[in-house]
Amino acid sequence: MAYGSIILLILDIDFFKRVNDNYGHAYGDVVLKAFFIRLEASCESILNDYEAELYCARPSGEEFSVLAAGNIGSDDELAIAERLREAIALAPLPGEYELGVMSDDARLRGVELPPITERQITPSIGLASRHSAASSEAAEVIAERMKVEADLSLYRAKALGRNRCVRFCDIVQRHGQVLQHHADVDVVAIDLGHQVGVYVGQEFLVFHPDFVGLRPFMVGDGRSERKLGSYPRVPHGRLEVFDVQPEISFSYVAEKRGID
Repeated sequence: MAYGSIILLILDIDFFKRVNDNYGHAYGDVVLKAFFIRLEASCESILNDYEAELYCARPSGEEFSVLAAGNIGSDDELAIAERLREAIALAPLPGEYELGVMSDDARLRGVELPPITERQITPSIGLASRHSAASSEAAEVIAERMKVEADLSLYRAKALGRNRCVRFCDIVQRHGQVLQHHADVDVVAIDLGHQVGVYVGQEFLVFHPDFVGLRPFMVGDGRSERKLGSYPRVPHGRLEVFDVQPEISFSYVAEKRGID
């Protein structure tokens, strides 16, 4: 099968149960419809920049998917996902545009909308992609594998705190976490396994949460704070995998710097 770049994004509305619990299922239905309206409009705006065809769908519940195929480089895919996340998260939902589109929709009848300040919705996004000119695999096999990868990425996005995008190819290098450290034998359990491609003998660098290159260094006088710079990205240890299971692996601590 010949194909160009294919990207699958799976989006899930964060804490959607709270929307139903706080405002009722009728309003929850309005949010679901509004989410799809904004997602579709945002996709058309964003992905047209990449000469891509796009397809939006709602497979079930509060889960949505976007399939894009076309001229999309591997460096662009995470930026696209982030732009979609911001389009949902940075403006009240439903907003004026979505309510205008839904003006004749029966779902709005009798529904009392919360104040606009309480209409904050954020999505978690999992992303899988293929960038290749050709493949001997059947389309169904590729589609199923990408679905599994996007689901795993979405799970990781939720586990890391939600309202973020995680790409499958980044999970092993950027999104693993130490589950347990047996200091007496220097064995560590990590939440990465066969599902994301970990193998026996693989090595991982360990980073303290403050030193992953993302945290700003702030100073304050008690009334205000300002940013002086950023904490650097500095590894504090190295692990060597000796046992791999589907969702977890066990590693020896091969090197450590100031970590207990």
